[in-house]
Parts: sequence; structure tokens; C-alpha cells
Amino acid sequence: MSRITLRIEPNPAKADLDELRQRLHASNVRFMGEYAHEPFLITACDEHGSPVAGISGTSVLNALMIDVLFTDEARRGQGLASQLLAAAEALGRERGCDQAQLGTFSFQALPFYQRHGYATVGEVPNFPPGFTQYFLLKSLRV
Repeated sequence: MSRITLRIEPNPAKADLDELRQRLHASNVRFMGEYAHEPFLITACDEHGSPVAGISGTSVLNALMIDVLFTDEARRGQGLASQLLAAAEALGRERGCDQAQLGTFSFQALPFYQRHGYATVGEVPNFPPGFTQYFLLKSLRV
């Protein structure tokens, strides 16, 4: 057997990361069939067209994967996050997703997501130090 060496890339090239993802995708296809990652971005804009809140992520297989939900501090409490979350979930249903997944920290929006029907399915205590990271899931089946 040939000798293997490990190479650490602290600033990897996008092409190298893409190749790694493509190789994993090709391996996964043998088990799950062909699938695509469909990104999305939904923004709430002020009267000047400037974004004041937004949600982004991707849909893959039967899941809506929410990466970011953010509202400018001055705009919080006006229902924008709820509107964005509902719009993303509707988009997920249109794309055939039957679940939504996301992560949040104890200093962020856990109660907000719980009010919107998300259940905690995992947690990592003391990450970051002094806080907890939560993984949440919601059924999108109507």
C-alpha cells in the first residue's frame, strides 16, 4: 500500500472545496439517487430598496436547510423574521421539502423558532463557551 500524507490548507481554494463536495455527492448518489442543492435568498427591503432582513439556505432532497435568518436590530419586533421564515417554508413546500432544519445558539433565537413549531433534536453544550448550540427540525407537511 502506498504512503499517504496529510496536507493542511488553511485557506483552501474554492475549486478544491468544490471538488471535495462533488466527490462526496457522487458517492452519495449511489445510495440516494441523483439530487441537487437549490439555494435560496429572501430579503425584506425598506422603502429605498435596501435589505433590512433576510433568510437564506438551500433545499436538498426532502429538506429545507436554513443557514441564516437575520433582522437589523432597529427592525426587530415588527414580524419580519416570522414573515421571512413563513416565506422560506412555503418555498420549501413548493420544492417538495417535507421538513425544515436549522441551527441556533442559546443567545440567539431558540424561543422564536419554538414558537414557530421547531423542535430541538440535538444540542451541543458549551459551544461557544458559556452557551449552547441547538439543532432544530420542523415538519413542513400540511
